[in-house]
Amino acid sequence: MTKAVYKILDLDTEILGFRTAKILSAKTEDDVKKLINLFKKEKIKYATFRVDAKDLSVINILEEEGFRVVDGYLILVKELGKE
Repeated sequence: MTKAVYKILDLDTEILGFRTAKILSAKTEDDVKKLINLFKKEKIKYATFRVDAKDLSVINILEEEGFRVVDGYLILVKELGKE
């Protein structure tokens, strides 16, 4: 059983003037729908979720529920060899 987890972003809420949240975990369509329903009940108007770009199924679920990809970042790795 997957569990959807989020936290309220107090600083962002204060700056923007409306309740904001950060999704910490959501893996299934059911998780996302439960979060959206919770957000509506708690009057959260804005939520973000940093998801691994390789996790296309979660990205697709989020986009189907109205989320938009707005940013991306890369992690570059180079093996330097033995010291």
